[in-house]
Formats: sequence, C-alpha cells, structure tokens
Amino acid sequence: MLFIFVLGEKLTILLIIIVLFIGLLLFKGTGTLHERLFPGLYNSVEFPEDRFPAQNQAAFQKNVAAGYEYMRGVKVVICGLTRDDAPILPLTIARVEKTGGFFRDYRVIVYENDSQDGTLDILKRWEAANPRVKILTESIWGTELMQLGRTAKLAYFRNRYLQLVKESDKYADCDFVIVADMDLKGGWSNDGIATSFFRSDWDMVAANSIGYHNLRRTYYDMFALLPKTIFKTGLVYKIFGEGWQLHRGDPFIAIQSGFGGLALYRREAIVARQYSGVVNGARVCEHVSLNADNSLRCFLNPSQITVIGTQEKKKYKTGFALTSTLRKFFLNW
Repeated sequence: MLFIFVLGEKLTILLIIIVLFIGLLLFKGTGTLHERLFPGLYNSVEFPEDRFPAQNQAAFQKNVAAGYEYMRGVKVVICGLTRDDAPILPLTIARVEKTGGFFRDYRVIVYENDSQDGTLDILKRWEAANPRVKILTESIWGTELMQLGRTAKLAYFRNRYLQLVKESDKYADCDFVIVADMDLKGGWSNDGIATSFFRSDWDMVAANSIGYHNLRRTYYDMFALLPKTIFKTGLVYKIFGEGWQLHRGDPFIAIQSGFGGLALYRREAIVARQYSGVVNGARVCEHVSLNADNSLRCFLNPSQITVIGTQEKKKYKTGFALTSTLRKFFLNW
C-alpha cells in the first residue's frame, strides 16, 4: 500500500508538472516567454535605453552625444532583407526612419522575395511615401536559386542590395552602410550606434545581439561571429547556443567577423567585398565571407545593442535540422 501511495504521489506531481508545462506553452504562444512577460520591450519605436545602463553612465552619455554630433554630418544607406515579415514591418519601418533621421541624410534599400503575407504591399506603400526608399523584389520559386543552401541564398539576396550601393550614383555620396535585420522584435539602440560613430578606427562594427532564453540573457548571433569559441563547432553550441553576456560600456572587442542583427560599415570597405555562403569550400555565414582575408578592422561594440525576440523562422530554411529543432524547443522561451 505504501508503494502504491508513493507511486501515486509521484504520478500526481508528474501530472502537475505536465499541466504547468502545457499551460506555459499556451501562455507564451509563438513568442518567447520574455516577450510575453515584458511586451513593452518588443512593441515600441523608442528603444528602452535606460533598461541597459552603463557602469559609467556619465562617460557613456558623453560618447553618445559626440557620436550623434558626428552622425549629423554624414550620409548613410540602410539595407536589409525581408520575407513574410508583415506583422513586424510597420514597427521596423518606423525604427529605420528614426535611425536615418539622426544622419545628415539617409537612403534605404530593402530586398524582398516571395512573401505570402502582404509584406510586399507594405514595402511598396513605404517606397511610395518615402522617396529615400528603394525596394528590390523578385521571385526565386522554380529557379536554380531554390537548390542553394540557406547561407548561399542569403548571400545572393544581400549581394542584390550591395550591387545597387556599388553601382548606383544615388548612393555614391553615402559615407556608411548600415545592414539591419528587418524582423528584430526588440529593435536596436540608437545611442549604441552613436557610440560606434564616436570612434573612427573601424571598417565594420557588429552589434551586441541580446536574446532571452529561459529568461536568461545571452549573446544571440554566434553564427556570424569569429573568432570561434570552443562551443562554436560542437553539438553543445548547435543545441544550446552560447551564453555569452556583454554589457553596455564595455570596450570594443576586435573580431574577424560579426553581425548581431545590425552592423555598420564604411562604404568604401563593404563595396570592395561580396557576400558568399562558402569560403574555401566550407559553408559559412554570409557575414563571415565579407572579411575572409581578415584585412578589415572589425569590432563588436557591446553598447550597440539589438534585442532579437523570436527568430529562426522557416522563411530561409532548407531541409530538416534536428539540432535546430532541439535548440528552438529548449531555448525559444
């Protein structure tokens, strides 16, 4: 009888845990748990700068002010890719225009392909309303491009906007290129961008991409980041990612490549390059290919924050990856 009682007690506890887990899944829905608990971080044009204070806030603000002053004297073109991002696009558009407004002038180039959710309609309305905006669109269904792997596809897409930056006189007077993800739910820190422009000794600056896994803050975009870590090539990383945490106000980190959802480039540096999904016969992140020879001055700025939100959608995915599925199951909270 005691054995049956103990077994029944354990089953009851197990059932309670299962019910709570199912309830948690229903509560979080398709977003992360952090998105559900802190919605204000993910639905505002204004980035919550005060949520990420620097240890020396006075020095940080001084650098921010100097960076904004420099930005007012230079021109920038903001580039990105999008597909089936209709729910987030209006917010992203407002964020892009706000960032562009800090510069002397700005242009925008967005590449889109094969959206099914009204994304192209939103982009076309934006292009009609804002003369600074250029939309590149095409369908790749039924073409040889469909046979390419994910990073090779992304490289092709990115080379479309990069080619326009290189060849069109409309962008010849732009001093810098900003490459931004169009589906960043939490957006990006304009103060952080300003701290990058406070310095002049760089060709590229990658962002501190913050994700929240199990409510734990992590560095999200390890795929684009070099040098590699011990986790980078193993199963541990592929399933659980890298729990690397950086803090606003930390020094720039020298890297070979990176992205983080928003990267800054000197125009003359990026137009001399081309994206590729393969380097020396190996599949790589397309951002890695831009500095395969390690000749550019590349840094990660911990103050240049992006907040990712739910990612890893199927829009550019080809095939089934067990490790990706496991990672999303365990970490997409």
